[in-house]
Amino acid sequence: MLALRGREKANEAWAMERLQIFLGMIDPEYKVTVPPKKGGRGIAMQIIKNK
Repeated sequence: MLALRGREKANEAWAMERLQIFLGMIDPEYKVTVPPKKGGRGIAMQIIKNK
């Protein structure tokens, strides 16, 4: 979950860029099970560790 506040909610492209930067920092291989969805307080996605 990437929590957004105030004006950050209006800039979806910036939020997706931040999410991609975070995913690039993860060391183990992962698989996206639920793609990024906007809703509530920000953007949520679900990932699991690849076997």
